[in-house]
Amino acid sequence: MNEERTEGGNTPEPETKQKAGAKTAEKAKSIAGSVGSKLKSLTTSPNIRSIRPLTWSGLVLALAFFICMFIDTVNIRWWVMLPLGAAGILLLWKQWKSTPEDKDFELKVTFIGLIALIALVLLRDAWLSSSLADIYDKARETGGVLKEFEDLIGR
Repeated sequence: MNEERTEGGNTPEPETKQKAGAKTAEKAKSIAGSVGSKLKSLTTSPNIRSIRPLTWSGLVLALAFFICMFIDTVNIRWWVMLPLGAAGILLLWKQWKSTPEDKDFELKVTFIGLIALIALVLLRDAWLSSSLADIYDKARETGGVLKEFEDLIGR
C-alpha cells in the first residue's frame, strides 16, 4: 500500500535502489580512504620528523608573532614584537643557510616561513606607521582647536 512511485507512476525496481546505494557507499568509502591516507601520511611523514629543532623554534616564533599581531595590547608594544620577529627571522635565516641540500622539504618549509615572517613584520610596520600618522593628525587637529579656543577667550 505504501509503494513509492516515480514520475511516470511506475514503482522503482528494488535492485536499482540497492545498486545506487552500493555505488554511493563505495564512493564515500573511497573518498574517506583517500583523505584518511593523506592525513596519515602527513602526520607520519619522515619529512616532518626530520626537521631540525632550530627550524621548529623559528616557526614557533613566527607563529607567536602572527598571533600577537591580533592582540590589541601587544600591538602597541613594538619593543616586544620587534625582538620576537627579529629572533624568528634570524633563526629561520640561519637554518635556511645551514640546511643541507638533500633536505628539500626542510629547505622549502624554512624558506616559506622566512618569507612569511618578513611579510608579517612589514605589514605590522605599515600598520604601526599608519596608526602613528593617525595619532599625529589627531594631535595636530586638537592643537589647532586649542589654539582657536585660546584666541577666542583672549589669552
